[in-house]
Amino acid sequence: MKLVRVNIKNKTGVFDPEAEVVQGALLNLGHDVQGVSIKKVIEFSISEEGDALEIVNEICQQLLVNPVLESYSIEFPTSSGRGSKEENK
Repeated sequence: MKLVRVNIKNKTGVFDPEAEVVQGALLNLGHDVQGVSIKKVIEFSISEEGDALEIVNEICQQLLVNPVLESYSIEFPTSSGRGSKEENK
């Protein structure tokens, strides 16, 4: 099994109402913050043989990511916490 981490965020210019609410709440609490963004991290393991990056890209495009609004990156973390990373848009 190979561990996969998919990091998903809104593309530049896409309105993020959840981030706006969080930023407003933090400002109301007296914290001087800017540029709040909300991201998703999806982790899973795959057992398919073949090119893992190609398989995970297909999974992202079929189900996990809305390509109109979101961009994503794929990581294959290792037990040391370091791993390869592939950027996608």
